[in-house]
Amino acid sequence: MAQADYIPAGRTSRIVQGDIEIQIQTEFASRPSPRITTSIFSKGQVMHKVEQELKGQMTSFEDKIRIEDKLRKQHFEVLKTLKDEKKLQSFLSTTAIKEGGGNSISRRINDITGVERVFYINNEGEFSSDQISKEFKK
Repeated sequence: MAQADYIPAGRTSRIVQGDIEIQIQTEFASRPSPRITTSIFSKGQVMHKVEQELKGQMTSFEDKIRIEDKLRKQHFEVLKTLKDEKKLQSFLSTTAIKEGGGNSISRRINDITGVERVFYINNEGEFSSDQISKEFKK
């Protein structure tokens, strides 16, 4: 069998509590090293990732079954944790990305050593203001 025949099936779930909607996606990746990654999304943004490095490449159908079992367990453990309303609220309060304010994404990015300036660009590739656009083109 070809290596592509050994790709484990991923998992996707959604949690809705009131006006809060969270998506959970768990998948296997073989490059650069084998791993299982569970991504937690809210409003299209990745809020958190859980990764589990795996030892060795997948070379057999038995490896695929074993990895699918780990993938399923990791996905449902994250899902179980976030379905608890108190844990979900705690998670959201520690990972919230807000525009403006003390926990804004621009402030968090600006706090990274070496970052001089943060630019906002919309889906059409336009800067948030004409002034910034003119400065960027210099």
